[in-house]
Amino acid sequence: AAIDNQGQAYKEYFAPVTKENVTRLVQQSKDVDAIVVGWDQQLTALKVAVAAAFLKWSRATEGQNFMQIVQCSSDHAGVLGVTSEDFLPRNWANQSIPAVGNGTMCQMVCASVGEDIQAIDVGK
Repeated sequence: AAIDNQGQAYKEYFAPVTKENVTRLVQQSKDVDAIVVGWDQQLTALKVAVAAAFLKWSRATEGQNFMQIVQCSSDHAGVLGVTSEDFLPRNWANQSIPAVGNGTMCQMVCASVGEDIQAIDVGK
């Protein structure tokens, strides 16, 4: 898990993506049996790499069930709010501030595996 019981992200997931960091985090979370991608406003490349490693390695082991990936929504984008009336001199007032959607976050993980991985969609 990349978050604790209070929903706070573990600081280890803000480290650089390295072989050592990915394998260490996988070893620390050896009881994982599924990847769940929810709304994550602190998504990191390391979180994506660890999730992709779990998915890929579960498919490489003969006789082992494939680990599933679950997405909580298929939204490609979202809106964080709007810019203020005095935002920048470029006349960008009252513009929607885009956010990465949950479906896009999940696609990042699936694409990183390099296989035809399809997430189970339990969202809207």
